[in-house]
Amino acid sequence: YILATGKRVVWAHDAKVYDGKPLTFQASWKQRVRWMQGHAYCMFHYTWPLLKKTLKTGRLLYLDSMIYLLQPSRSIILFFFIILALFPVFDKNSFLNQFEAFHIVRESLINQWVIVCLLIVFIGLPFVGLTLEKKYRAFLWAITTYLFSLSWLPITVIGVWKRNEKVWNHTEHSRKVSIEDIE
Repeated sequence: YILATGKRVVWAHDAKVYDGKPLTFQASWKQRVRWMQGHAYCMFHYTWPLLKKTLKTGRLLYLDSMIYLLQPSRSIILFFFIILALFPVFDKNSFLNQFEAFHIVRESLINQWVIVCLLIVFIGLPFVGLTLEKKYRAFLWAITTYLFSLSWLPITVIGVWKRNEKVWNHTEHSRKVSIEDIE
């Protein structure tokens, strides 16, 4: 909306934001679904206007904003293709076996070796780095971070599915922290 109305967006490097975070996974889940609902709503309503504005003005600012809005859909598509690559869901009698696009994805574009290499790079290398730096206690945090990150996949799907729902789930902030406690 801000870009569509021609307002200027800038980076405020010295800005300080004090934001309370949910204390439980369930509260975090609800909050992130709400965020993704709003993001998906904006994606479906503002992607085409931003593309038109990019083509009309030639400004990359609008293209950048459009790509940002499309990011969750890219995660869903990537997850879908990874599932296709990891599990041999196609047999000779399968309904999906009739579509050539599925054969291309399954057999050539994303094969199991590509997935293994990606897993080594994205999962293995951080653990190698932690080992080299002798930060063994951080292993637990790394594992927790990966598991938490995986929760974004169903949250994204749910958010896209519920994008038109107008019910707002309030995130309860139960901690009482004053500004003096932070500074």
